[in-house]
Amino acid sequence: MSRVLEIAIKDLSETGQALYDKPLLLPVEAEWTGYREGVSKDAPQPIISEAEKFINLMREVKSNVTVLYFHGGAYYLMDPASHRGITVKLAKLTNGRVFSVRYRLAPQHPFPAALLDCLLAYLSLLYPPPGSLHAPVKPEHIVFAGDSAGGNMCLVLIQMLLHIQRTSSTSPPIYFHGKKITLPLPAGIATDSAWCDMTRSMPSLHTNAKFDYIPPPDVPTSTQMTSVDSQHPTDPLNKHPCTAWPATPPRCDLYCDGSMLCHPLVSPLAATAESWTGAPPMFFCVGEEMLADEIRIVARRCAKAGVKVRWEGFEAMPHVFAMLLEGLRRVRLAFVGGRNSSVRWWRGRMIRYQVVGNGCRPRVGRKVLLIWLRLQSWVMRRCGG
Repeated sequence: MSRVLEIAIKDLSETGQALYDKPLLLPVEAEWTGYREGVSKDAPQPIISEAEKFINLMREVKSNVTVLYFHGGAYYLMDPASHRGITVKLAKLTNGRVFSVRYRLAPQHPFPAALLDCLLAYLSLLYPPPGSLHAPVKPEHIVFAGDSAGGNMCLVLIQMLLHIQRTSSTSPPIYFHGKKITLPLPAGIATDSAWCDMTRSMPSLHTNAKFDYIPPPDVPTSTQMTSVDSQHPTDPLNKHPCTAWPATPPRCDLYCDGSMLCHPLVSPLAATAESWTGAPPMFFCVGEEMLADEIRIVARRCAKAGVKVRWEGFEAMPHVFAMLLEGLRRVRLAFVGGRNSSVRWWRGRMIRYQVVGNGCRPRVGRKVLLIWLRLQSWVMRRCGG
């Protein structure tokens, strides 16, 4: 599996070369999350085995939806435990279940360790390893979802799967736990404030800063560049060294080598429109935030490639507002949009639409809601009888 990842990284590089630390193939932890009807949020967990917990979880599941969730945190923060509030809500809204991945974090585990972990988590749903509690999950029942860096993971994992499918005739066979497998696409992806440009170079990083809480990117001065550790004279991050940072050998970014920041498997903004051809339906939720421009461009490129896209933008809302401001009506609208998209995808229903294209204009609601791009047609149809 590591070999498949290495080939994809090399093939998608503009120069055919890539500088990164090859990650070890290690077991990946993940949490199954469901919604317990009629139970207080403060109720303690029942003292039963993990197998019994999973059986009880499945008794509450009323649909085939399985959300593969990737948490945010800029690839160096957070955990499935920090996102249980959101995964429980997704399980409730979809009447399904959520598989939340504890992928490895930077700076100790830079790119592509997290991507490898999330790929293994997806394969574990499709092809459960021996001893797994769950049965094989059909790809048409799986929806990738994530916030911020987790939204980035949704997009780069789709990029990787698309590349593997395009090159399957010339690539070596893929084996998982000793069995030859294929890598199908999921039913769709749902992203919340997806981080698409790790170079942090788009205009909205400055023009929308007044609506956001994320600090704008620093541009180190000549004084800063010369005042840091002499071993890393161009590293403005090296102000408070610790055992995990600066890295050895040095790199300018916590997540990856500086030469990789424009790689499509690091920054989806670097992916061409043609590379999204064949991708599953996508849902984008975004505030009037610093990442708005890069998300908009990625959505436009996906739509240009023929991907079914739903975009929902909200005026004056900050980064991942749907997680931070739970009591607001616009947050409920954002969750309903994602829920509806996810449920329709696994049922085999597709969206016929025109979006992010010619003639689309922002429509401003009173005070709070701005739908940047509205579906002109929302025609539902059921596939396969």
